[in-house]
Amino acid sequence: MLSLEKRKIFRILEISSIFVGVIMALYYFYPVFASPPGSAYAPGETTDPTCSPGDTNCTVYPPLTTTLTTSTAITMATSALRFAYDSTNYTALTVATDGALTVSSTNGVTTTFVNKISVLANSYFGTIASGTWNGRVVGIAYGGTNSSSIGPAGSIAYSDGASYMFTLAGSSGQFLQSGGTGTPVWASTSTMGFVNLQ
Repeated sequence: MLSLEKRKIFRILEISSIFVGVIMALYYFYPVFASPPGSAYAPGETTDPTCSPGDTNCTVYPPLTTTLTTSTAITMATSALRFAYDSTNYTALTVATDGALTVSSTNGVTTTFVNKISVLANSYFGTIASGTWNGRVVGIAYGGTNSSSIGPAGSIAYSDGASYMFTLAGSSGQFLQSGGTGTPVWASTSTMGFVNLQ
């Protein structure tokens, strides 16, 4: 037969077990959640595990801006970096194994560079399929005329030693007479002693 002291111990354990069972039942049927945070979480901050999506401030502030310098290196294992509006509309920067960069956009849209693009020495463009040239005049050494004007209909192109120029149109029946190192001029046959034999 149990002694009085042992019966007291068993009684305490019995009451404790009942108390723990009641507490667990209350927690199961009536869960208690912490109040939502007072502000959104900062990047890297440990979030509250009781915070559910949609709850007040149950979100994370966007990452802080990062300043890129000449010593900043972005290494991409997949070799492509996307700037996305959504999952189907984005521009991808693809880096080849030799470091060549390709800029491509989805849906065949036009990629617009608002400011200037500087092309360094020993660089070149490939095939330019379309577009309108709005730049400076193209020099002689690069296949241009070094001029931004064009002569009237019927004029003749000539060189002034620096760029291509154009004569005046002249009149019907005239011929082009050299001006030496100056501008060639249109002249009539009568200046050469020719007469109309008709």
